[in-house]
Amino acid sequence: MLHRTRQAAATRFGTLRDIELTPAQMDKAVTALLPFVHEWRLSLNPEDLHELAYAVLMHFDSEAPFEAIDAAVRDQIADARRPAEKLYRTQAEDPSEHDS
Repeated sequence: MLHRTRQAAATRFGTLRDIELTPAQMDKAVTALLPFVHEWRLSLNPEDLHELAYAVLMHFDSEAPFEAIDAAVRDQIADARRPAEKLYRTQAEDPSEHDS
């Protein structure tokens, strides 16, 4: 579950209001996206779906220009990708440590 605020995106652009999403808001947003994921057979893991929902909720009423929203979401994607990349690098360095 994402527990971030819009303040993180605002630090780069200075145009986004600070809000904090509740777990219920995230659950409803993810639930609203699920029919699209299923109908269009999108291959998304739960974390990706939460990232999509988070991006929409953070920026749907933003006064920021489109370019700033695009850049903020690209930063969000990069931030979300870092833990997986770190795990992959760790496993690639010594795959024997991760065999079960």
